[in-house]
Amino acid sequence: MTTKKTFWSSQRWQSIKQASIIRVLSSIYWFLIKIRDITSTTWLCLKVAMLSKFFSVQKEPYPFGEVYISLTTYPARLDAVYYTLCSILVQKRKCNKIILTLFKGDFPNGEQDLPKRILLLQKKGLELLWCEDNLKSHKKYFYAMQKYSNAIIITIDDDTIYPYSTVANLVNSHISHPHAIISLGVKQIEIENGLPTPFNEWCSNIVGEPFKIAKQAFNQKRMDFLAQGVAGVLYPPSILPKETFNEQAIKRLCIYADDFWLKCMELMANIPTVCPKTRIKIHAIYFSQETALFKINILENKNDSQFQAILEEYKDYNLLEKLKA
Repeated sequence: MTTKKTFWSSQRWQSIKQASIIRVLSSIYWFLIKIRDITSTTWLCLKVAMLSKFFSVQKEPYPFGEVYISLTTYPARLDAVYYTLCSILVQKRKCNKIILTLFKGDFPNGEQDLPKRILLLQKKGLELLWCEDNLKSHKKYFYAMQKYSNAIIITIDDDTIYPYSTVANLVNSHISHPHAIISLGVKQIEIENGLPTPFNEWCSNIVGEPFKIAKQAFNQKRMDFLAQGVAGVLYPPSILPKETFNEQAIKRLCIYADDFWLKCMELMANIPTVCPKTRIKIHAIYFSQETALFKINILENKNDSQFQAILEEYKDYNLLEKLKA
């Protein structure tokens, strides 16, 4: 009996109790944050769906060229991609076309396998681009860039609601830096002892990621910035080298890592990246996250292995040395 009383009144028990309370409070806090974000995103989905009924793409090209938005999706994301498309239609600065690339094998009956509400968006400037090979996330740039080589291509993801000023921010930065890749979300690639450090340790400007990029790095041409496709990335016409469209190399080296493939192609051609935003919040559509690519690349650490595979394949180009430029 004395031993029990001694334990319950001991410093060790007090520490355990305090730690338990902190864990419970922390769990409650993050649960409430998640509920807030889900509620906010749900409202955004409803809002853009309603507003998109009154908007279409801009038919007249801009003085600096036509601006096309390009993305891809697959059956599990059809509900989510509709809201993504709506968020592009209601942008402050309109694009001239929206291209949705689809793998025929995912939709064997063609347009019959697509929701009517997506098909109706064709009247507002949506083009359905069908392809024979399943290049996963690479489909969002691979076919559109080759078909529309004279257009500015902005790539986006299919599970995100894009803020009202996304296209405007990208295009305005492009006007200032016409020969650079423009990305609203970036990671800063770090090299240690001649090798890249783990992807999860790189600094970022995306809200919620632990390591921040120094403010003086923004609005500057950088070779060490990795464009994050989720935030929106602008590519000037025909800026990428021919090797970008080496389908067999993509399948062999990095089928799940389009961001890394594109970065290595940019390094090969000495193309810098500019990020105009010091911080950016990603509005992920929560009901689409069960099949999210990050579960393969981040949770299974596939980003690092795929990046290394590309670097090894193109070692004659000294890509890591170019990161320091």
